Formats: sequence, structure tokens, C-alpha cells
Amino acid sequence: MTEADKKNDAQVKKPSTAEISPVPANTELTQKVEIDYEKIIDKDKREEMLSKIRKEQRKTNVSASIAGKSIFSKKRVTDDYIKTDSIVYSINSISPLGDEVELQDINYNYELKDKFAEGAQGIINTALDKSLKRHVVVKSLKGDKSEKHAKKSEDLFVSEARIMAQLEHPSIVPLYGLHSGDKSKLHLAMKHIHGKTLRQYLLDVIELYKNEGIENFDEKRSIATRIEYLIKVCEAIYYAHSKGVIHRDVKSENIMIGNHGEVYVMDWGLACLINPEKLPDDDNSKKKKGSGKRAIVGTPCYMAPELIVGGKCSQQSDIFALGMVLFEVITLQRAASGDSVNEVFKNVINRDYCPFKHRFLKEKLPNDLKAIFEKAVSPIISDRYTTANDMANDLRLFLMREETAARPDNIFRKFIRSMINHKLITLTVMLSLLLAFAGVTIHSLYNQNILVRQQKVRENMLATFQYNVSKKANDVDGIFAYFKSQLANLAFTAGGLLSKPVTMSPPIFNMKYYKQTSTAPLDYVYSPAYDRKISLNFTAFKLGADVKPGNYIIRRIAAIWVNLAQVLFRSDRTLKGMTTKQIIERIINKGVTLSWVYVGLENGSMICYPGGNINVKGFDPRKLKWYQNATRAKHSLVWSEPYINVFSSKLVITCSRCIYSNPQKLQGVAGMDISLDYIQQQMFTSNKNSGLKEYLLTKDGRVIISSDFDNKKVQAENNTTLILKRFPFNEDFQEALKDKLVLFEAERNNKKYIFVFNKLPSVDYYYLQQVSERKLSQDWQKRITYKNK
Repeated sequence: MTEADKKNDAQVKKPSTAEISPVPANTELTQKVEIDYEKIIDKDKREEMLSKIRKEQRKTNVSASIAGKSIFSKKRVTDDYIKTDSIVYSINSISPLGDEVELQDINYNYELKDKFAEGAQGIINTALDKSLKRHVVVKSLKGDKSEKHAKKSEDLFVSEARIMAQLEHPSIVPLYGLHSGDKSKLHLAMKHIHGKTLRQYLLDVIELYKNEGIENFDEKRSIATRIEYLIKVCEAIYYAHSKGVIHRDVKSENIMIGNHGEVYVMDWGLACLINPEKLPDDDNSKKKKGSGKRAIVGTPCYMAPELIVGGKCSQQSDIFALGMVLFEVITLQRAASGDSVNEVFKNVINRDYCPFKHRFLKEKLPNDLKAIFEKAVSPIISDRYTTANDMANDLRLFLMREETAARPDNIFRKFIRSMINHKLITLTVMLSLLLAFAGVTIHSLYNQNILVRQQKVRENMLATFQYNVSKKANDVDGIFAYFKSQLANLAFTAGGLLSKPVTMSPPIFNMKYYKQTSTAPLDYVYSPAYDRKISLNFTAFKLGADVKPGNYIIRRIAAIWVNLAQVLFRSDRTLKGMTTKQIIERIINKGVTLSWVYVGLENGSMICYPGGNINVKGFDPRKLKWYQNATRAKHSLVWSEPYINVFSSKLVITCSRCIYSNPQKLQGVAGMDISLDYIQQQMFTSNKNSGLKEYLLTKDGRVIISSDFDNKKVQAENNTTLILKRFPFNEDFQEALKDKLVLFEAERNNKKYIFVFNKLPSVDYYYLQQVSERKLSQDWQKRITYKNK
């Protein structure tokens, strides 16, 4: 499209809003109206608009079609392919009434009765057909004083009669004859229609809704009924166009609705031919030069904009009027309104229509109907429906909920429309989807129920596991707590003995006595548990390097050996209820948790129980860590790092505490060696295939002992202090400590482990158990199965 064409289109849509000459509001809308175009629109613009209209009228309009096929394509209708066109010729000329034609007198066949309508051109009476005894309607031409006007009125009357006579259609009123009357008056006999005009029909609907309320009526179905009436009108107009006739005054007042649903297009008095033959005396096409006025006929609110600006009448002019009737049928109000004829013309030209909204309904009207209306009244003639039948087809498609040419469907609307039009298939699919969804939901709920039960079982399993670990940790911590209390008692007793004079003391054996069999105690025998000879009836005493024999401190410290023996004999729960002989056998053969009890003095002397040869060259208790740590801690108990005992080469941990003869004077340090080997053997799980591992950890994640600990592979620093390894899952352990958890999980080599730990307050260590989740679940399942049995 060129820039000039675009400009012309814009001018057709929005003409100049120059002053419009006023026309009285009560002017008959169907009579000839003199329009001063120079006051409506500029002359140059009007010529451009007319040029554009003529150009559009010369175009070949091709009906829109949807290319290609898809699963959404609708099936074809058989009737469209097998019906035949009965029109074999068109009307090209309407000759005036000649003098040679003799018309039968109206009173010969008909008996005129009451008058029930009168127009500008004629009077309508009811009449009785004398021969057939039927009621008919007779339209009589009014007389005119002016001979010129009388001749013209007669020609129009005859033209209407002869056009209607050749239009044989169910929706066009059939004529029975043209007759003469008094003073050459013409009469037209036609079928008597019992009904009301479409306009009156709509007014009755409006009045009904006002009085009784629209909510009591099915207006959507009523709209469909009115659209069916309009489809019949479109078919009648299409038939007339096929015969070469343009109605030129299609409006709701000229459409009659019969009592039995029949529809008639009335008043063909303004009809004209599409391609009229030129007659010698035809001067209708001659225009007066120099005048900006021209007479046009029609009803203003139904006239196409090209007719208002002086364009040529065409089939699309009637289609425009059908679109305006459609608006009225759907919304119950006219599309174009105004206080005067010229104001109505202005609104039509400017497309200033009323909103496409129903007068009573609050909900939005279908977009398909709006698209059909907009296509029918398009300002560009080529964009309108090519024929009135195309418009009728679109209305039928709308009623059938099919895609319309005015508003082609996108893929989403095609899908929705297919669902609506194929309810059984849609229902089947929806039910299938619902059943599938229900199945998935039930399956999901079933799985969720299983997961809930599994989670509950898992929570019970972990809670039981955590309880067992806590119980075991309390048992282990009980050992250390017991020795703390015993050591406190020992230190207190030793302090008392060292501060009081001793009248007598039990015999004690120096280290040298244990070297010779003749001087050694009688119970000095080999102990498998200590891997050396020990004596449970006597202590071993070693003097400091600067201490002379017979020192009073020696006699005082020797008096506490009984206390040392009591601590050892009560150091293990397994000894409870045994006789002294049984306890001695147990200590010698298997050992107990406590290995050694001793007291080191500030003068370098030391007393140790059980007795034995503990002499080591250069041995001085004051230089050992357990002694030095206790003196730094003063009145507090101190636990040492794990180390290898120099006396027995066993892995031990020492708790030590200072001995004071009074609150200020340090006399020495009391100590106990607790066998970590024994704790491991007696307290930790020995079955390596159980999948359970136990650890005693420091706060920073170093392993003191574990259930798979092998003291033969222990590495020591300076042959005593143990080199502690890091816990394999130390990062996870530290995270759990940070988050104040007692349970955490970790994964190694695609294997998941569960860890539960508890702090041992007595020794500031952590007792931890590690087990694979799979093994824990299997053991728990066996437990449940056994319990159910």
C-alpha cells in the first residue's frame, strides 16, 4: 500500500470534523435527505475519499481461508457441496409502467378494509381476496398534486412492485398482483404477515427485562434466537444481491418477525440495481455541477460511510447495514446515535459507536460476535464480508461454537474450542486424567504413608541407639568419676598421715628386696595381667636420691599402704561380692581397671602398690608429667595424656592430685594408673564384624582408644607419650560439636554411617559410637521381628 493509499484510508475512517448543518431531529429517516458535503468535509478530502472508495470497490475480494490442515480443522458440511444455485439470471432493468399495460381494478378482486399503516409513499390496508377468501394486505400509492412528483412516485412504486415480484424467496414477501384504482391510483396486493417488526420485537424484549428483570430469563439463548432471525435476513439479502438488487434500507424496522418464527425483509421501495441498463430517458446519474449538495436516501444510523460521503452504493453497503442490525440484535441498543441526522452521520464516519456491551447483562459479550460486527462495518470496503452469505456463515459458525473468519483461532483457542465441541472425547480424556491423577495421588499417599512409617521406625531406631550410647557413656564416665573420688580420698588421707606423728608403721619392701628371692615377699608371683611379678600384700618403696634410710616421712607414708590396697580391691564393679582370695586371683590373672596406685614425695621418694621391682635407673617421680601437671594444678585433679607405663609397658592414663599436710605445704602427689587396655577389652565391643565401632575422643578429635585399637601398633614419643591419631570423621564431628548435636551422619565410599556421642564430664573426653545405617537397620528389623514373635 502506497503512502497516498494509507492517507486515504485514514481520511475514510476519520473525516474532517467541520461544522455539520443541523437537521431537525424528527426528520423521517427513510426519506431523501439533502446533505451539504462542503460543511461535513472539505471538498479535496471528499474527492480523495471517493477515489479511495472507488478503488476499493474495483478490488476482487477473496474470502479468507485457513491454509493447511491440522487436527483442529473442522469437517466440511455436505450441503455446501450438493446444493444447486437456482438463480439463472439477474435483474438488469426496471421499465416504467407503460400506457399499453392495462391493470385490473383493485375492487374487482379485493375488498379493502381497515387501514393499519401509512408512510410517506403509500397507505396500507387489510383486504379480503374475494375469489380465494383469504386476507391480504394492499399497499396503495398516495396521490400527489404535482404531476412531476406523481410521475416519479409512480415509477418508484412500480419499481418496488416489479423488483419484489422477481425476488422469490421465503424471507421476501410474495406479491399477488399490481392493480389500479380510482383516479389512476396504483395498488399492490401482497401476503398478509401476522407478526411484528424486529424493532418492535426488540423494544418488547427491553420492556420485558425492565419490568421483570433479566435474571428471570435466559438471555444468552434469546440472543442465539435473534441471531438465527438475522441469518435468515442475510440469506434474503444475499439472494437479492445474487439477482442484482441492492435493498439500500436494511434496518430493524424493515424486518418482520412472523408469529411462527418466519422472517421477512420488507420495504423494497428504495431498492436499486447493481448493474442497471442505461435507458434513453435515464438522467439519474447526471449531477448538477457547481453544487456541493446531493440527495441520498436511507436511514442514517444504518447507512455505510461511503454512502454518506457520496460514494457508490454496493453490496457492501447492505452488509454494513446488516452489521448495524447485528449490533442492535445483540446489545439491545443501536450502534450509532445522535440528536440529529447530521450528528448520526458524523458518528458513523468517525466510527464513534456505542460500546459493544449488552444493555442489561453485566458479563462481557463473546469476542467472536464483536469481531463479526467489526468486520461487517469495517470502514475499508474490501475488509468487509464479500457477500451477505459469508456473514450468515460466520454467524452460523458462532452458533455452532466453531471458528469464524472474522476472528481466526490461535492455537490456544483451537484447543479450547476442540474440547468444547468434542465433549465426549474431552470428558473421556478428563476422566482418564482424573483417574490417572487419582491413581498417582493414591500411590503417592501410599508411598508417603510408607515413608512416614519408615521415618517413624527410623526415629525409634535412632532414639534407641542414642539411648544405648548415652547409657554406655554413663558407664564409662562412672569409671573415671569413681577414681576421681577415690583419688581425692587418698590425697586427703595421705595429707593427714604426713602431718601427724606415726608410732608404728607396717613393714615395707625396698626395691632391692624384690630383686632377690630370699628377700622378696612370699606372695611375690608372676601376674599375666601385669606381665611381671607383683605382690598384693606389700608395697614397693623407693627412696629419693638425697633421702637417708630411717627418715620419719618414710614411716608416715608407709602407713598409707592399706589405703592403697583398698583402692585397688574396690576399683572394679566386677569385684563386688567376691572373696579376698577371688579378688586376688582376678587381679593377678586378668587385672582390673586400676593398674597402679602410688604416692610421690617432694623429696623424690615414692611408694607404689602392688609391690614389685619398679626400680628404673635415674627414676625420679618429680620429673614425670603426672607429678608436674598436678603441682601446676595445685588443688585440682589432673588427667594426663595417654602414655605407656614405664613399670608395666601398658597403655594407661593417669589421674593425679597434690598432697598437702596443711593447706599451704606441699608434701607430694598421689596418682593412679587406669588401664586403657582393660577399658577397651571390658567396655568396648570386641566383635569387629558387628559393624559397630566405639571411640574415646578428645575435644579436638584425637583418638584415645577405640574398639579396634591395637596397642601393639601404638607409636609413642620419647617411648612414653602416645602419638594420638585423628578421628577419620573429624570434620563432621567438629561440625556436630559446633551445632551442639549428639547425632550426625556422614558418608564414605557410598556407605552411610550414623554417629552418636556423649561427653564424659569426669575426664573431658567424648564417648562415640559409629555404625553403618544399613547394619543398624538390619539389627533393628531383627529386633522387631523377634519382638513380634
